[in-house]
Amino acid sequence: MVQLIFDFDGTMADSKQLAIDIYNELAETGGYKPIERQKVSLLSSLSIPDRMKELNIPAVHLPKLIFDFKKIYKRKVHTLFAVEGISELLMTLSDKGLKPDIISSNRADTIEAFIESNHFSGSIGSVFSGRHLFGKHRLIDRYIKLHRFSKEELIYVGDELRDIEACKRAGIKMIAVTWGFDSKELLQNAKPDFVANKPHEIVEILGFR
Repeated sequence: MVQLIFDFDGTMADSKQLAIDIYNELAETGGYKPIERQKVSLLSSLSIPDRMKELNIPAVHLPKLIFDFKKIYKRKVHTLFAVEGISELLMTLSDKGLKPDIISSNRADTIEAFIESNHFSGSIGSVFSGRHLFGKHRLIDRYIKLHRFSKEELIYVGDELRDIEACKRAGIKMIAVTWGFDSKELLQNAKPDFVANKPHEIVEILGFR
């Protein structure tokens, strides 16, 4: 039996606009370039280090920026809805006996608040979170050891280049979804195992009918 792992932001939660709004709020005091509407497409096509250069964010400022971002995000998570089609996907997976776990760099209590407000508690397994933006492969490794999964059982579902890179480092398969933060071209160039353009395509990738 396959075990699915979901990313949170952009993959399950439709949080792109909220992320932009929070970043722009912090950019005013941090001295960074704001994200203008006409720049969103360009930024989605860049890796995170290249986005930081584009927005004039020094690497040394990143830990505080992430910390402040997560504090504001937690206060506003109640405003978020699931990506269109995710609710139906979770119901289909549940009917097949699958409860995806979540591995994310967002805070566990924030994710759990979203799960509760969207009534997903019966469709989601555990939530595994970490502090570091680029340490997701370590989270995946810890998750595998904790649950004693074989890597062949696992498929990660995520929307960012760093998700693909983490899965390759961890040695597990990955479904890249194109409705989140990173552009389809950026994701495809990183050669994930699968690409899904809509949530229902994940069911087809898994071979369910």
